[in-house]
Amino acid sequence: MNKKNVFYWVLYDFANSVSFVAFYLYFSQWLVVERGLSDFRFNMIFVGSSALLTLTAPVLGSMADRRGLRLTYLKRVTVMTYICYLAASIVPFIVKTTLWPAVLCFLMVNYFYLLSLVFYTPLLSDISPPQRRGYVSGLGQFGNWIGQVAGLIICLPLVKGMVLLPGPPGRVQAFLPATLAYIALSLPMILLFRAPERHLTVKAARTTGLQEMQEFAENCRGLLKVPGIVLFLLSYFLFADALLTISINFPIFLQQVWSLPDSIKSSILLMILVCSALGSVLSGWASDRLGLKPTLVFLLLGFCVLLPVIAMQRNFVSFNIAVAVLSVFFGSVFAVTRALLTRLCPNEKLNFASSFYVLFERFATFIGPMAWGAIVSGMADSGPVRYRWAFGAMAVFVMISVALALKIPKRNEEGTARTALDYIKE
Repeated sequence: MNKKNVFYWVLYDFANSVSFVAFYLYFSQWLVVERGLSDFRFNMIFVGSSALLTLTAPVLGSMADRRGLRLTYLKRVTVMTYICYLAASIVPFIVKTTLWPAVLCFLMVNYFYLLSLVFYTPLLSDISPPQRRGYVSGLGQFGNWIGQVAGLIICLPLVKGMVLLPGPPGRVQAFLPATLAYIALSLPMILLFRAPERHLTVKAARTTGLQEMQEFAENCRGLLKVPGIVLFLLSYFLFADALLTISINFPIFLQQVWSLPDSIKSSILLMILVCSALGSVLSGWASDRLGLKPTLVFLLLGFCVLLPVIAMQRNFVSFNIAVAVLSVFFGSVFAVTRALLTRLCPNEKLNFASSFYVLFERFATFIGPMAWGAIVSGMADSGPVRYRWAFGAMAVFVMISVALALKIPKRNEEGTARTALDYIKE
């Protein structure tokens, strides 16, 4: 196991999270709270990025697998992510009469950030042996949460009134510094990471559009025949639906239900990030010893209990305790599923499978935000309680995902020596 590659891989997750927290915490509130964008339209931003990802991610993932260029694709998409983050950071200062440019930039930030994960996640199989993937995936998830802590530390003084850029004080001051930190911290992965590029022959690389579609269809058939992969993706879709919808709406939930100032929100978020980082490390240790599937089922059952409990809390101290426990589970579950994907799927199809992994996650934020927006809008006369109903309703998706996760064949978790071609031939 190349420790330098592991370090660069984890640092990339750390870098992504620095900018992630600035935009998903403060850009969302700037749009909804400060500029008056409706909850429904805010959630439709994620629907738009999910639709765009649906049209592109599987084909690009298939091309990366066939050409053996997952690292090259990651570099290209990361550069596009740089451009979109910079645009989203600058637009609020120069376009003040309409929100559409800012909304469009935020949509594209979300799209390219997610597309980068299609090529980032499969690199886990290049940097760690199967028996250590739970541990290394946990390290990456740990980097993710600690990166969000770092992003919060960078942003909080700016949000509280420090002015670094020409313009008004407040949330808009945080966007550009967080973006520049992301660019600086992700460059080592782009410039120094060394992974095997599995180049195919020139003849194989030069294909027509029809051949690309035929290759895509063949990859789909092969992926569907991998035992347990459909159950895994459907289970992942359902619990990601719940958790990511809550995540993107949580700052607004805190504002509308608890009427908290930004300083208290930031303190709660800091607690969430620290607990999530702890959970990611614990899950890597536990899954390598207890098994990935048992660990996943345990975590999902925990969500089934915690989500309704948090939604019903009226005592602020009890609310924070429940959120802290939820955060440990939240930090754990994505580290476990990322490692489980690399166990279930043959290595040469990991980019393609990863495109569906990311796509199912984002399709979850196609359905989830619509459900959340419909509940909040449909109960407009109910006041803050409508946000509690929306929060608690997400537990239904997790309950169904538990039933699916229990059916994943355990033998696949242990890994096999079979290739995708073996599944296609069956």
